[in-house]
Amino acid sequence: MAIQLTRTDDSGSEIWLWFDLDGVEVVAMAYYVIHENTARLTDFHIDGPGPNVIGRAGINAMAALAKGYFGVTTLEIEGYRRTTGANPGHKPRLIIL
Repeated sequence: MAIQLTRTDDSGSEIWLWFDLDGVEVVAMAYYVIHENTARLTDFHIDGPGPNVIGRAGINAMAALAKGYFGVTTLEIEGYRRTTGANPGHKPRLIIL
């Protein structure tokens, strides 16, 4: 498993994340802020291989890689309103890992 992260704006608060989960590629974009031992990702967008492919184990693996990159123990993910898939327009609940 691998991770590549790129900050894309001058303020350093927008980030693109590329994950390779044993051959399954996942790309995400978010804004982030770090406070003490927590990284909070807001307006989180994800593009992956489709529904039910990554699973909870994949999400946990991506979270572990991101926590290592940011040097934090907690990762909070606040998703953006869904544009496709289940319930377009719905804002997902906060996930704390």
